[in-house]
Amino acid sequence: MKALLDDRRTIALADHCVQCGLCLPHCPTYRAERCESESPRGRVVLIKALANAHEPDLSSVAALSLDRCLGCRQCESACPAGVEYGQLLIAGRARLGGRKRLPLRAQALLWLIEHPFWLHIALRMASHWPGPKSLRARATAPHPGWHASQTPSRGQVVLFTGCLADRLDAAPHAAAVRCLNRRGWNVWVTPPRFCCGSLHDHAGLPGEGAGLRLRLQGELRAAGQFAAVVSCASGCIEALGAAVAPSPVFEVMRFLDQQPPPSSHSAGPGSADLRVLRQIPCTLRAANQADVGSSTLNNAGITWQDMPADCCGAGGWNSWLEPARAQRRFRPLHEWLNQHDARMIISHNIGCRLHLQQQLGRQFHLLHPIELLDRLEQESP
Repeated sequence: MKALLDDRRTIALADHCVQCGLCLPHCPTYRAERCESESPRGRVVLIKALANAHEPDLSSVAALSLDRCLGCRQCESACPAGVEYGQLLIAGRARLGGRKRLPLRAQALLWLIEHPFWLHIALRMASHWPGPKSLRARATAPHPGWHASQTPSRGQVVLFTGCLADRLDAAPHAAAVRCLNRRGWNVWVTPPRFCCGSLHDHAGLPGEGAGLRLRLQGELRAAGQFAAVVSCASGCIEALGAAVAPSPVFEVMRFLDQQPPPSSHSAGPGSADLRVLRQIPCTLRAANQADVGSSTLNNAGITWQDMPADCCGAGGWNSWLEPARAQRRFRPLHEWLNQHDARMIISHNIGCRLHLQQQLGRQFHLLHPIELLDRLEQESP
């Protein structure tokens, strides 16, 4: 993450917005609400006013507007003036005050992330409650530490498993270790106490997010020398990049795109006949990486259809804090899905998959692309 903007810099960036409105059709909250305060340009006006501190009673209005933003940043790609909306959003939320302004559920989640032992206990308890199947681990997470390649080594990489994703993404993490090992990479899996601080940043607590990244920097020294850090959670990539710079950080499928396939691999029988839909998370679209994994999936003989380039409505923790609004934002995508006979969706981000699973139930099988790749590579002769 970039350094938090001061008031002068915030105002200067906000002034880049010419209020043209070209962002409006691309904003999921504006499309759903048809309200100016739910639009990127409306939020830019509010953020600038907060930085100017002209309206002492503005905080409550700005808090509602900024907290409802999904942070998808689709407006950035549509903006002819190049407004850095993502940076403005974090700066605006940071000016609204500390965590006490957040809903109690959000405060509790942030506290759990900062206390990994209790987070682990909470996730284990949640997995036994009646409720979303997505909260139940589908695989055993790879043990922290080194996983050596069985082929001649090409080097060492770190697999960042994160905080929430450490348990909820156990199956993709296990698949990632196997796929990386097949390609000659020794993999160091991070312990579950690691967090990139991304949720804290987007909650308006960038100082606390920076503190978590500082702790992560110290912990990664245990890995020694490594060629790159990879993650299965696209939402962690930007914050991870700030934590481990100048070391490169990749979404795991993007890293595999740069590697030759295993020498023993050939496309598995019937893999081209799988009816697969691919959902590209907003975090990858905002980074101009919508083609992540395409080369690797093609080499594996997988065919797919990309879903529309709309935000699924998850928006970090928005789907958890405001489920009714998230469901309403998901409705157009749901209507599109009902017109297709595919029953498998692959997505690179844990937040998107949790939200899609909650909305779709057992109608679709949700996987990370690395899980499908690993499955086909294990089946290949």
